[in-house]
Amino acid sequence: MQNEKKSTKSEKKQGKSFTQRYPILANLLLMVAISIVIVFALMLIFNRYTRHGDSVVIPTVKGKMLSEVASTLEHANLTYEVVDSLYSMNQTPGTVLDIVPNEGAKVKPHRTVYLTVVALNKPQQVIPELSNMSMRQAKATLEGLGFVQISVRYIPGEFDNLTRAVHGADGKELPAGTRVNIDTPLTLVVTSNNIDMPDLLMIKEDWSNYMGSDSILMRRSDTVINKEKTPEKMEDNEAWW
Repeated sequence: MQNEKKSTKSEKKQGKSFTQRYPILANLLLMVAISIVIVFALMLIFNRYTRHGDSVVIPTVKGKMLSEVASTLEHANLTYEVVDSLYSMNQTPGTVLDIVPNEGAKVKPHRTVYLTVVALNKPQQVIPELSNMSMRQAKATLEGLGFVQISVRYIPGEFDNLTRAVHGADGKELPAGTRVNIDTPLTLVVTSNNIDMPDLLMIKEDWSNYMGSDSILMRRSDTVINKEKTPEKMEDNEAWW
């Protein structure tokens, strides 16, 4: 009977599969096999996605019109995006100023490059309140806003280097709050207490155009000129003696 039981047990073991006899080991082996398949599949996907070994060179685009650059980049199997525009007085609007990555760099096909172009429209700024501000501070304020053509004209005044007004290219005053292009020529009208008296032989009309017919110095110069005529009369009297 015992022999019959042993033979029955051995027959049952032989009838069981490997997974049934060693379930833990079988599961571990299965997990290893699945992991190997997953890693292999990921390597294939990444290799295809990154196009390992494929690359294109960023072409030369700086200084060219955007329409021309778009065609060049498309031919190089690249896409582009304009991320910024800057105003430049010395370059044609619509030309490319910069590209990221830089020209000559190797990148993957279908890579997006980022362009900075010259602005098509002139940017504008508002003239701030500059009256009673020092000349240096007023000029720095305008330069900080982007104005690039700033000159200074002095007029007589009690205080030195005190800003009185801002004039445009036509000579007219630009009140605070006026919106103008940043390349507009601006003139700071600044007072000075060190302006020399004009030569007395200067033509009166020219001096009045410079100072204004109602200026104090203009009236003073007339007074001096009139005084100079007095000695001539005295010389006539002396000749009589």
